[in-house]
Amino acid sequence: MHPPFSQDLRAAVLFASSTCPNCANFKPAFLAVARTHSQLATFYALDIDKDPSGETLANHYHVQGLPTVIFLSQGVAVGRLVGDAGEANFQQRLHALFGGPQ
Repeated sequence: MHPPFSQDLRAAVLFASSTCPNCANFKPAFLAVARTHSQLATFYALDIDKDPSGETLANHYHVQGLPTVIFLSQGVAVGRLVGDAGEANFQQRLHALFGGPQ
């Protein structure tokens, strides 16, 4: 199994579900940070219910709650953010792991 993000230098992968209210609340924050921080990482949003490999990837990265963002460095998980953390917390975690202003 080689997901597209496994070869990225740095990636942030959102594991979410279309039936999850907290996922629906957090997704706009994820997308906003992705638009303004594309120089720090590649961003992926994965719906585990709709993507054929979604559940397999969620198990591989030990996702236990939704939404979860897994931060990857060359395919290796280096951090995670679980729940509807909001835009500011997501951005702060991204900067702490991949650089940028704190």
